[in-house]
Amino acid sequence: MGKLLRVLVVIFFLLSIGALTLGIMLFGQREQLKGRTQKLENTLIALGPTIEAEDPVADTTPDYPDRDTDETTAELLDNPNKSDFWETYAHRLELTDLVTLDVKKRSDQLKAYYLPDPLDATKHYKDPNGLKVTTGEGTMQEVLDDIVAKSEAQLTRLNETRHQLRKIREELVETITDLNTKKKDLRQALATIVDRDSTIVKLEDQVRTLQGTIEEKEDQIRMLNDTIEEQKTTIAERDEQIVDLESEIRVLKDEIERLRGRLGPEVVTRVLQHLTRGQKGTVTSVSEDWNFCVLQFSNDFMDQLGAELAKGKGTPQIDLLIKRPGPDGAELFVTKVKLNHIRQQENVGVADILTGWQQVPIQVGDGVYY
Repeated sequence: MGKLLRVLVVIFFLLSIGALTLGIMLFGQREQLKGRTQKLENTLIALGPTIEAEDPVADTTPDYPDRDTDETTAELLDNPNKSDFWETYAHRLELTDLVTLDVKKRSDQLKAYYLPDPLDATKHYKDPNGLKVTTGEGTMQEVLDDIVAKSEAQLTRLNETRHQLRKIREELVETITDLNTKKKDLRQALATIVDRDSTIVKLEDQVRTLQGTIEEKEDQIRMLNDTIEEQKTTIAERDEQIVDLESEIRVLKDEIERLRGRLGPEVVTRVLQHLTRGQKGTVTSVSEDWNFCVLQFSNDFMDQLGAELAKGKGTPQIDLLIKRPGPDGAELFVTKVKLNHIRQQENVGVADILTGWQQVPIQVGDGVYY
């Protein structure tokens, strides 16, 4: 009996040593499991603020301008075709500062591996098989499932955002391409406008210059019209003088004929010794019908005739030569005329054309020489 007791004591002692060894080993694993569990809890608590609690919902739909898709032409369009890009655009993906998960408030639930008994919180709920339940409201699994579900929803929104970014990128590339084309066309159009503006400025300068020239010409025309009117007035006065002279000539011719009848064929030529040689005037009018011409005398010639005219013996009967410049520069003899009447106040004389001397017809402007 004593031997059996000693054997049992030895066995019990060996078992105690084994139990102590296993306890020490289990304590190390317990600390490891505790540290891992605490790190998991702390990581889940830190991860909570990075996970959105709910799917964002836009309260209102912004009204963005639609892109004009029609070609740029000179035609003005009241209702151009527009892009439908914004109809499929998810505005809710732009929302920020959304509510995130607060796992720290559920830290006690993270420590509840088993489902608490609803009747006694100190006990755990068991299934019909008698096994402890690890899922359900109030367990760690509920928190983990909630975090996984929110993470999956956030990943779905992230993928949707990436898809939306791709569509935005395609729309942006198309818009940039269209804008670059339009800018190139616009630069060309602006260059053309600048060239045309420069041409317009030059043309406007030419127009102003031409307008100035036109105004000068109009002034010249008005001056010429005034001169023409003055010349017409002068011509009318000359015509009246010619009519008067023709009337006087007829009277004088009659008087000459009467005097010749009384004096006979001999006519005394006077004042020849008082006259100097040279041009004495010009022909201002010619009458082929009456065979006489009207002469405009110079002041010097009238001064030379003045003393003789002052004697009151009438107009001296002198012969005058009519000449004009020839084609070779030499003077061309036209004819000889005989002076028969003078208007001293006007330096005008009337002379008979001596047709026997005439070489060519007398013209207005021919020179009168003595």
